[in-house]
Amino acid sequence: MTAQKEKLKVNRTTKLSNTAKALFPDDGITKGDLVAYYESVAEAMLPLLRDRPVSMTRFPDGITKQGIVQKNVPAYFPGWITRVQVRKEGGSLQQVVCDRPATIVYLANHACIELHAFLSRLDHIDEPDQLIFDLDPPDADRFGDVRVCALRLRDLLIGELGLPALITPNWASGTGGPPSSRSGGPGPGAVRRRMRPARRAGRS
Repeated sequence: MTAQKEKLKVNRTTKLSNTAKALFPDDGITKGDLVAYYESVAEAMLPLLRDRPVSMTRFPDGITKQGIVQKNVPAYFPGWITRVQVRKEGGSLQQVVCDRPATIVYLANHACIELHAFLSRLDHIDEPDQLIFDLDPPDADRFGDVRVCALRLRDLLIGELGLPALITPNWASGTGGPPSSRSGGPGPGAVRRRMRPARRAGRS
């Protein structure tokens, strides 16, 4: 994507800005490239995001600078972006819900590289239906060990506990994967109860 392309139509017309700005300077990846990438995968991302509030991590000056964690929807966000009130201690937050491709593209145009979705859905916000195991290596040379652990953990969850599980990179230093009850399976509490016998048997 070039700096001259200033509009992108994804159900809504999103005005793009400063698309030539380098977000990943070592790799020559610009904000325009990020927008184009998120546009290409938005439909695949929606099932994972559409029913969950999202926290945004933005890198307006690129990944070599400090990022900005943003939970509240800024006042300047357009009205067509879906928002939801989420209770917190001492008040509430108004957070984004990514329920259409245009929202994902809009966030990318604001240098939002990371989208952190709730582990619970809007209709049961206090009842998480995902449990994430975050596995981080002590250094880059030990990533192979993390890979082995992740595969064994997946085999335990699927083979011995009968839980849906997948492995995903977390794009920082390790891997993670949520066993999910989105198909009507057990939630995290049931996951923990099922894991107790495995721990006692020394298999966890």
